[in-house]
Amino acid sequence: MQTRRPAIETPPLAAPATPQRLRALRDAGVLSEAAFDRALGLATEPPPHDAQAAFAARAALVLGGLLSVASVVFFVAHNWEGLSRWARFGALELGLVAFAAAAWRAKGQLTRQVALSLCAALLGPLLAVYGQTYQTGADPYELFLTWALLAAPIAALSRFMPLWLGVWALVNVSAALFCEQLRPFDADPFAYGGVLLAALNTLGLGAYELVSRRTDWLGERTSWFHRALAAAIVLPALPVACWYLAGGSWWHAHGWGPAAAAVVAGAGVTLAVAYRRDSFVRSAVAFCAIGLATAFAGRWLHRHVHEAFAWGLMGLFVVAELAAAMSLIRRAAR
Repeated sequence: MQTRRPAIETPPLAAPATPQRLRALRDAGVLSEAAFDRALGLATEPPPHDAQAAFAARAALVLGGLLSVASVVFFVAHNWEGLSRWARFGALELGLVAFAAAAWRAKGQLTRQVALSLCAALLGPLLAVYGQTYQTGADPYELFLTWALLAAPIAALSRFMPLWLGVWALVNVSAALFCEQLRPFDADPFAYGGVLLAALNTLGLGAYELVSRRTDWLGERTSWFHRALAAAIVLPALPVACWYLAGGSWWHAHGWGPAAAAVVAGAGVTLAVAYRRDSFVRSAVAFCAIGLATAFAGRWLHRHVHEAFAWGLMGLFVVAELAAAMSLIRRAAR
């Protein structure tokens, strides 16, 4: 009886064939000079004509849509005095109807998604014209929040990640303007705004991870959307944390300085562990760690070292930090 041998599966390529990696393989003796020249020619040759044509078509579609939205908005803005209020609303609403009809009749998925994104983009100018015409007295943060709430169903219908990112950016802008205009805490809004934005984006990242595990259209966990959310968690609170660690006592009395430092440190460690395979998240966490360490080291040096030597030591310390961060990132990538 003949035994059937199992099929041998070829492992997938671990990393793209870049010229740097090919040179490393050549220097290690894995590739000969002839094989290196052949591999380098294949890695650096331009994409096929079909791929170039597809990219040009997508770029032209997005650019044409953006120009269409800009033309409607600039037409209303330029002829503001000569248009009646009904004409202003009519021009923007006709644009909404036209983009909705284009989405309805679109045959390609990208065309439909871009058309729905343009519908969501025109909601903001329409709300602004409404507020300017009737002088509702609403705060700007209410405009952006209403814009986000109205655009969220369109984003859910389109299943388009760039549109979802735009909606979440509107939510962040609304939260920042809310802190600046209403000042819910007895402190400068810049002090606690970063902490609140970090908390808001943490909820957003958690919701994204929860939904992405149950659906397919949100993409993988290593997509650029979760990278933008991860950066939005640690970066808003970083300036306040650095100012506090550098010796700024302005926000220490209100407790927002220590809170910002704790948020950046805790979120950085959590993101580095949760997304340890993602080079972008590792780089963002390394940037925050360098900022915190530099601020604390600067405070210590200026207290214990003469000023003439403190700046020189700070420069050496920053160079050492960058070298260590690059070494750790490359080691993790390997």
